[in-house]
Amino acid sequence: MNSGPIGVEERAVGARRSCVLVEFSIMPQMGYSLAMAYLRASVEADPEVGAQWSLSDHVVFQDVEDDTAVERFVDTLDSPDVVAFSVYFWNRQFSEQCATLIRSRWPDTVLVFGGNDVTDQAEQVFRGCPAVDIVVHGEGELTFPELLEAIYDGANLSTVQGISFRGDIGAVTTAPRPRIENLDLIPSPFLTGVIRPEQLAGTSMVVYETNRGCPYSCAFCYWGGATNSKVRQFSTERVLAELDYILTHCKDNTALFIADANFGIFGRDLDIAQELVRLSREHHKRLIVMTNWAKNSSSKVVEIASVLYDAGLTGAVTLSAQSFDAGTLEIAHRKNIKVSRYRSLQSEFIDRNIPTYTDLLWGLPGESLDVHVAGIEECLTSGGSPVIYPLLLLNNTEYTAARFRDDFAMRTRRLPSDMSNPHLLGDVVVAHSRMTEDDWMEGIRIRFALGVFWKCCYRATISYLNTAGGVEHTAILRRLADELFVNGLGDKVISALIADYLSMFSTPGFEGLQRAHDIIGASGIVEELHYQAVVKRLVFGAGGKDARDVAERVLRSIGREHGVCEVDISACLGADHAAMATIRSTIPRTEPDRRPRHLPAHITGALRGRGVLAMVAGTADTDVLVTATDCGRTFSFSSYAVSIWHGSSNPLRDCDVRDSLAKEIGA
Repeated sequence: MNSGPIGVEERAVGARRSCVLVEFSIMPQMGYSLAMAYLRASVEADPEVGAQWSLSDHVVFQDVEDDTAVERFVDTLDSPDVVAFSVYFWNRQFSEQCATLIRSRWPDTVLVFGGNDVTDQAEQVFRGCPAVDIVVHGEGELTFPELLEAIYDGANLSTVQGISFRGDIGAVTTAPRPRIENLDLIPSPFLTGVIRPEQLAGTSMVVYETNRGCPYSCAFCYWGGATNSKVRQFSTERVLAELDYILTHCKDNTALFIADANFGIFGRDLDIAQELVRLSREHHKRLIVMTNWAKNSSSKVVEIASVLYDAGLTGAVTLSAQSFDAGTLEIAHRKNIKVSRYRSLQSEFIDRNIPTYTDLLWGLPGESLDVHVAGIEECLTSGGSPVIYPLLLLNNTEYTAARFRDDFAMRTRRLPSDMSNPHLLGDVVVAHSRMTEDDWMEGIRIRFALGVFWKCCYRATISYLNTAGGVEHTAILRRLADELFVNGLGDKVISALIADYLSMFSTPGFEGLQRAHDIIGASGIVEELHYQAVVKRLVFGAGGKDARDVAERVLRSIGREHGVCEVDISACLGADHAAMATIRSTIPRTEPDRRPRHLPAHITGALRGRGVLAMVAGTADTDVLVTATDCGRTFSFSSYAVSIWHGSSNPLRDCDVRDSLAKEIGA
């Protein structure tokens, strides 16, 4: 392709041409793509371009177990003139495979890539996928109609701002297109009907945004670090009208992901939250609201979260940190709230019974293993729930610059961002000047143990050993991790699962997933599968009981070493057994365990102060009975385990908790 007329095959003068919009999704049951819908609405709102082109949009689930998914999708097409892909790092491999197959079948089809992962990466895209003709940079809503018009007219592509295309001697990049300052210039895909009622009724998640941009400049993130953009808002009137459209047509218990970079940063966000509550009641539907909460959380975020939580529309709230180390954050250009403010915010959320989770990154330049572990400890001691992500280098972020790699001796490996999906390959940081690769693997072990032992199985006991015995949570987790990774908790199945998991770091592939797949089942969520399988083994069956006995001997031994009362440890283990029974309730055809477990008042107060149990005013010194509940009505095992991993669920908080006189005080 060159700057002259575009090489689509000849059609009758005035005939409409076909443009296919496609996004490969890692989530099943996604009924639409917001990115594709914006493009389609923008094209169809232009009378001239809309008359020239017939558009269709497709969301294709990238099933990692189905090698024919791409081919079956291409089989549904009929010699399209243009196919445009919304590309992210998680779907790039599928997008390239699809583009290559389309090129082999229809050589004249124009293939367009756009999205964060390919913006300003034209040379790399063209080298990596020779089938691609054009790359759209940045926001595409104004660019794409102009591009289609140029293709239709056979015009010179050099006149279209914000794209790259193949020239005679390499990539040609046109003048950059300014960001869209007035977002209301973008036609609403909801209010124009581009996103149809049946799509909303059939989707498992509604992706939505009230603004764009990020005021921060984190070196690891595309949002602010690469774009360095001010926040631009859609008008309040438009937002409220779109939310009404969504609530009118979506099904009950649909997840609503507000994809703002910092929801809660504006005063109007409280009004939006209150309107969501009102609309949910008016339409008799519950939304499960998820979002990226404002990075430097304030009491305003606490108030907004309280509105949604009290209405049953949200679960845990993010208190994002990435690291608690000042030097590491300075390198990342990240300005966090002070640790003292983080602790006070945790206390505010605990007092309001609202669970939280805290995002941490493992592998940040400047952060050693000891410093990272100290950050995990800070989070747990303050009442948070750490959610740890290995650092992945994203295109168009400062961390990908050569000077960063040189200054901090960064080493990366091509690894899946989630070992459950070998297609999600990216550049994962495995070593730098303050972290060896052995350190990195130790951090991975701690992360795994955190999910299995603290989040799922022994949250009460580990927390109480910390408060009563003064032993650090992370020291307990490392002892348990040793038993898990070295001996498999004495269980052959768990040993094999751990061996599979470790093998993925040297030779990622589907062979290391088969055992975990077999345990979780075909309907399981393909995310952190080895963790899911270990937890399922622990909470279910005779082999799990033997493995639990090994873990509990470790916990009792730690208690004796630090002078913690044996009776208290037994009481905490009883509460943890109720939590595991709650997890077990999500496994079909299991016998419910409704035995109440007694927790004395001094333990109850300690656990509530850490957010491990629900806090109810005036009951901190009450003896309670903890009983498992049936979460199988709401969750499958896999969805519940993943929700726990991400900090959105807590099986202890999901238990029924009553005082010793059977007066209900929380659940």
